[in-house]
Amino acid sequence: MNFFAHQAAARARARRLIWLFIAAVIAVVVSVDAIVMVVFSMLAGNHSEVSGSFQDSMAAPSLWIWTGLVVLGVVLLGTAYRTSQLNAGGGSVAQQLGADRVQHDTRDPVRRRLWNVVEEMSIASGVPIPAIYVLENEPGINAFAAGHSTTDAAITVTRGALDRLNRDELQGVIGHEFSHILNGDMRVNIRLMGLLFGLVVIGYIGQFVMRGSARGEGKKGGVLVLGGLAVMILGYVGIFLGRMIQAAVSRQCEAVADASSVQFTRDTQGLRNALVKIGALDEGSRLQSQGAEEVAHMLFASGFDRVFATHPPLIERIRVLDPSFNEREFAEVGAKMQTQQLTSDAADSERNESDASALAGAQGPARFAVAAGGIAQMVGQPSTEHVELARRIRESLPQDIIAKLDDVARAVGVLWCLLLDADPAVRKLQLEALEKDFGARHAEIAASQYERISQLHAMLRLPLLMRLVPALRRLSGADRVRILAGINRLVRVDGKVTVYEYALSKLVQQGLAVATTNALSTRELKLSDVTADLQVLFSVVAEQGSDDALAARQAYELGMSQLLPRERPEYGAIVDWVGALDAALARLSQLVPAGKEALVEALVKTIALDNQLTLAEAELLRAICAIIQCPLPPLGPGLPSLAT
Repeated sequence: MNFFAHQAAARARARRLIWLFIAAVIAVVVSVDAIVMVVFSMLAGNHSEVSGSFQDSMAAPSLWIWTGLVVLGVVLLGTAYRTSQLNAGGGSVAQQLGADRVQHDTRDPVRRRLWNVVEEMSIASGVPIPAIYVLENEPGINAFAAGHSTTDAAITVTRGALDRLNRDELQGVIGHEFSHILNGDMRVNIRLMGLLFGLVVIGYIGQFVMRGSARGEGKKGGVLVLGGLAVMILGYVGIFLGRMIQAAVSRQCEAVADASSVQFTRDTQGLRNALVKIGALDEGSRLQSQGAEEVAHMLFASGFDRVFATHPPLIERIRVLDPSFNEREFAEVGAKMQTQQLTSDAADSERNESDASALAGAQGPARFAVAAGGIAQMVGQPSTEHVELARRIRESLPQDIIAKLDDVARAVGVLWCLLLDADPAVRKLQLEALEKDFGARHAEIAASQYERISQLHAMLRLPLLMRLVPALRRLSGADRVRILAGINRLVRVDGKVTVYEYALSKLVQQGLAVATTNALSTRELKLSDVTADLQVLFSVVAEQGSDDALAARQAYELGMSQLLPRERPEYGAIVDWVGALDAALARLSQLVPAGKEALVEALVKTIALDNQLTLAEAELLRAICAIIQCPLPPLGPGLPSLAT
C-alpha cells in the first residue's frame, strides 16, 4: 500500500473503532442501568415502610432514562477530560509517563545519536522534527510515537533502547515509529486513549461507592457494597472490551510499520537485530512506568503480558524479516550483551557516519526528470535513497547556526532570513519593518545571517525551516500570533507575494498551530466537492510560475485536464489570491486520500515543464504538499525513484 491507501485504511479503522466503542459504551450503560434498578428494588424490599407506589416508581421508565443519562454523562465527561489533557500533543503523553525531553545540544552521546537519527528520518519524510523523549528508568527496549498530527508528534524511546541498540538497529526502530506518524495510526491511537478513559471512570465510581457503602449498617450497606462492586466490574469489563479493540488494531498496524521501516532503511538487519535483542534480554520490552498500560497499543514491542496481545509474537515478526532465524540466537545474543559495555559504540557512532560529500552551496538552473505518478507514490514513503540523502542534508546544514537554535530569538532570526528578499531595496524595507515591530536585535540577527543563509543549497531551505519548528513551539501563544503577523507583513512589504513566500509562511503557521480538533475523523470531501478550490490553486500556481498569460493557461490546463478530464472551471487570474488560496487549501486538505493522490499528480503536471523540475520548483511542490498534509521526501537529480 502507498501513503494514500494507508490513510484510507486508517480512516476506515477509525470509523470502525468508533462504532465498536459506541457499542461497548451502550453495553456498559445498559448494564449499569439494570444494576441500579436491582439495587433500588432490593433496598425497597428491605423496608416495610416503603409503599407499593414507591416500589412501582422504581420500575418507572423515567428511572431507567435518568440512570442511563447519568452514566452516559459520566463516560462522556471522563472522555472529554482525558482528551483535553492530550490536546497538547504527543509530548503530553511522554511527560505523563515521566520521560525527559532530549535537547539538540545534548552532550550524552547516545542521546546525540538518537537526535541525529530522528532528524534524518524527519528530513527524509518531509515532516517537522518530532519532539524527542527518553524514559530514563526503563531498561527494556521499547519506543512509541504519539500525537494528533505531524506538527505535534513526539517520539519516546527507553534508555534500554539507547544503551542496547547500535545505530542501524535504532534507525530500524525509529523508522517503525515514523511509519505510525505518516500512516495515520498515531492520531487514532492517541484519541482512543481519551475514549477509553471514560470507561475507566465507571470503574473508579464503583470503587468509591463500594468503599463508602462499606461503612453502612445492616443489609442496606451490604446491598450498596454489592452494587458498587457490580458497577466497578462493569467498568472494567468496558476497559476489557476497549483493550480487545486496541489489540486487534495494533496487531494490524505493527506488521505494516515493520515493512515500512525496512523500506526506509538500508535492509532488514537493523530492525531484525533490534527485535532479536528484545528476545535476548530478561527485561525484553517490558515497561515499568506508572500509567504505561495506557499506551500499550502504541509501543514498538509488547510492554505487558495481556490476554489480548497488542503485537504479533516476537518470533513471528523476526521470521517475516529473516525466515532462517533460529531461536538459539536469543541465548547467544543475550550472552554477548552481558559482557558488552552498554554504550561502547555510542560515542564513536556519529563520528564514523557516512563519508558522503556535503551538498554544495551553489546550484544552477538544471532541470531533472520526474514522473507525476512516481512523485505521488513517494508521498509519505521515503526510500533508502531518501534516508541517505537526508543524512547528507543534515550534515550540510550550517552547524554553527544550528547549534544556536535553542535560543528562540536566534531561531526567529533565521526564520526572518529565509523570508528576506534577494533585492537589496526590498530587503532594506523588510529589515526596517522588523526593527519597528520586533526591535533592533531581531533585525540585527537577520541582517548578520542573511548572506550565509541566502547561499544555502535550495534543498537545505525547507529542512532548515523544519529545524526551526521545535524552538518556535516554545513561544507563548501571544508571541506566536505576533510572529505570524510579522511573517505576513514581511512577505508583503514590497506589495506582492510569491507562491514560495506564501508556502513558507503557511508551513510556519502549521508548525506553530496547536491541535484543536478531537474528532476521530474529519469531514471527507471528493474532487467534485472542491472544483472551485482546485480552480484557485491551479490558477495561482500556473500564473506565478509562468512568464505570460498563454503559458499560464497551458500549465493550468495540463494539470486540471488530468484531474477533471470532462468538465472543469476555466483558468482565470486571481487578483487577491492569498485569501482565496488560504480557504482553498483548507478545504483541499480534507480531500479523501484518493483525491489527494490525484491532486498531487496533477500539481506535478502544472508545476513541471515537460516532466522536468528545477530544485526551486521541487521545493515549492514539497511545500504545497506539506500544507495539504501529503509529506513529500526531498526531490533532486540522481534519485532513481523519481522517473518512470
